[in-house]
Amino acid sequence: MARPIRLHNGERPSIQLGCWADGSSREAFKLYSGNRSAEEIAGAMLHGNSSRGTKGVAQLWQEDSTQLTSKPFDVVTPMGGSFNLDPRGAWTAIDAGYSPNEHKHPVQASPVVEFLAAWGLDHARPDETRKRQFCYAVWDGALPPPLARVALTGILEIFPTRRFSFELAMSGKNKVVTFAEEEVWGMTALTTDIFDGWAETPDVVALHLKQRLLPVEGAGGVIFPPTYAGIGYNIDTLSDGTKVAAIDSVGSQANRIEPMFKDARFAKLVPQINITYGNQKTASIFDVGHRLGDALIRSTDGELQDKARNAFDELHNTGAAGALARLAPTSLVFGVWDSRGTQAKAARLVQAVIRAWDVSPLKRSAQYEPPLDYAALDVFTKEEKEKQGGNPKSPLAQRGFVHVPAVGTHGGVVARGPIERDVTVNLVALRRLRDSDGGAVLRRYILGLCLVAATEPMDPFLRQGCLLVPDPDAPAQWTGVARSGARSDIPLDAQQALKYAQDAASAFGVGPDINVTFDKKRAKDDATKKQA
Repeated sequence: MARPIRLHNGERPSIQLGCWADGSSREAFKLYSGNRSAEEIAGAMLHGNSSRGTKGVAQLWQEDSTQLTSKPFDVVTPMGGSFNLDPRGAWTAIDAGYSPNEHKHPVQASPVVEFLAAWGLDHARPDETRKRQFCYAVWDGALPPPLARVALTGILEIFPTRRFSFELAMSGKNKVVTFAEEEVWGMTALTTDIFDGWAETPDVVALHLKQRLLPVEGAGGVIFPPTYAGIGYNIDTLSDGTKVAAIDSVGSQANRIEPMFKDARFAKLVPQINITYGNQKTASIFDVGHRLGDALIRSTDGELQDKARNAFDELHNTGAAGALARLAPTSLVFGVWDSRGTQAKAARLVQAVIRAWDVSPLKRSAQYEPPLDYAALDVFTKEEKEKQGGNPKSPLAQRGFVHVPAVGTHGGVVARGPIERDVTVNLVALRRLRDSDGGAVLRRYILGLCLVAATEPMDPFLRQGCLLVPDPDAPAQWTGVARSGARSDIPLDAQQALKYAQDAASAFGVGPDINVTFDKKRAKDDATKKQA
């Protein structure tokens, strides 16, 4: 059993260390192996072992007491044992590429950090957010110890803090502390510098929103997923038997979100491209499923077709996305593939999807009865009525003159599990966008559009029988996902996103609006081309 230790020196007050032995439900932070006691480790860190070439605090003090006093955390040395609390002395075979222990290679760390960390853990512990994932907060100024213990967890928002997260990694059978990464969004309002950081620095790989939804009829209400040719509802069965229904696909969500840029609130953020066709009807590029790569764009007169081809050529040949951003920037936000031309591709940056978990499909049946007996009124004969009645494919049934049953058709699903909407902003793909000047201004412009699209409230009416609203008992929360996998809540909202997008659009320079006409000849020529 691990026991606490007591450090003392003559008449000075003694210090007890023993976070690993407090018996509470909290993480004990006993990271050293079981074949060594805390007393042995503390002795090695205090006095070292000259025969093994290790030093302790006593030797470091004798060598340079001034350095140890002025910069105690910077003085490192090979140690004959530690509590594994200083990440400079921690290693994993995967990260190091070999085992330093097996090759008897000393690893340097600070005994001062080890002792002070153990002492601090006796009084407060970082918050465990997930298994072996921890976060803590730091602040300026002094706080009373009881308040400081709470502030360390990062849950206090009454003053500015900086949050950090770290992992307890495995080194053989032992756990070791890893270097903490700052959660740059912290507990305070997001700033322009933080937004810009998402577009430039690799610390955060994605922003994610998980939103719980409910039918307007309430939990357990019947909802109607989309139907697909040949399969009906798209319902997958997991290995444990759970059925998961696709309520709105990634492509469908993108097509619902993108038309928001026609709205007056957002129209100035992007070029407006309108194609006139038929009897003076107009189609916006935001209503076109394949965006700039759609057949409709190739079937226009004037400048649009040429500009689109040039933008795709530039993206395909040089990787530069500037021309595409100045022509049709939402093609970068929601992804585009020039599959009938240059083969240029731009990854989808904003992805949304809605799924319902643990669903049970239902069936429904109905019977249509005509309001009059048309055979009795000599519209057709009684024989024709009897022959065609009940057959939905018969001419009279299709025209609504005889009764028609509809039996065992799709009746929606009941979700016993959650209905969830996941929205993800891919910051890794965003940071790969380039322009002739390097692309920083371009990336910030596209990020602004992504944030505006991602934070816009969802249109609740997906289709007949599927009217979904947010669950008020499960508020949605944006989360930043770090490269380490650590997750932290971020206070992102639509108002902040719009302000940043407006500033970024002004700096980038929004391309001009384009109005063109559908060209039937170009459409015919394109339709007769063979796919390469």
